[in-house]
Amino acid sequence: MKKLVFIVVLSVISPHFIQAQPKSFSTSHLKEGIEIQAFKNNFPDFGYSKKLPSKLTSQNPKAVIWFCDTIVKFDTNGLYQRFIFNFNAQGLRIFMGSENRQNNNWVNSDRCNYTYDANGNYLSQLFEIWQNNTWMNHSRLTTNYDNYGNLLTSLSEEWENNILITTYRTTNTYDANGHEILSLVEEWMNNAWADVNKKTNTYDANGNLLTSLTELWQNNTWINSQLSTYVFDNNGNMLSKSEELWQNNDWIQSFSYNYTYDSNGNKLMDLYQEWQNNVLVTSHRFTNTYDANANVILSIEEEWQNNIWNNYYRNTCT
Repeated sequence: MKKLVFIVVLSVISPHFIQAQPKSFSTSHLKEGIEIQAFKNNFPDFGYSKKLPSKLTSQNPKAVIWFCDTIVKFDTNGLYQRFIFNFNAQGLRIFMGSENRQNNNWVNSDRCNYTYDANGNYLSQLFEIWQNNTWMNHSRLTTNYDNYGNLLTSLSEEWENNILITTYRTTNTYDANGHEILSLVEEWMNNAWADVNKKTNTYDANGNLLTSLTELWQNNTWINSQLSTYVFDNNGNMLSKSEELWQNNDWIQSFSYNYTYDSNGNKLMDLYQEWQNNVLVTSHRFTNTYDANANVILSIEEEWQNNIWNNYYRNTCT
């Protein structure tokens, strides 16, 4: 088994910038077993997805947000991949590129450039791959918004034989409070848009997400696929998330997350459990430790095995 290690070079953004942002900021669990509060959407998933980069935000005026300039990955055989990032003055990611290690040199692999409007809304993403010593267009994602900054549509396109081909479109609908209540994905087929899937959300009186239902378009009808249910406390902290899958015309429980917080609203623990043969089985837990400024200084993941918790990984931040 290869042992992966990450060398991360960071730059810091002043907490004064963070205070000006309108929405919430939360810890995110990262691929390859790294969890650092400060990265959120500015940390790569080590592959390019169609998820939109979001504005840098924080509830905590004391929080210090760190950005990755460079991430280097290596195993027991040495260096083999690195990621490079650039951000604008507002802290928005404008570039992400990856390189592979070959013959003691870094060789281009792929890159992605992002653009934003004057309000910091994400407008476009251009993904290119390195082929035959030149950059080749691969795919493009473009978006538009309403006057309130709500994302209305996103359009996915890909290059085939140097021709830009339309592939998918996502259209979002919002209620009077700006909550997304419907997201419809369509595919461009035979010169027309065809339904693929849709997600319908419900909210409580405080605007907290209660349910999210995903349906698939099959045989000219909508078929249930996945149902996520959320519970929040009076402070708006998510206490649990559970997921069910539609199988044989019935909802089958799949997994659940349960969360605990300290008196300041900092997330202390995520407990992950899976349903197996109609029994809820404990699987993993993630615990965080904070400094006086509410920055995560220690994250630990443990596995439940043989009726005890076993350390899996830990991440220390200074």
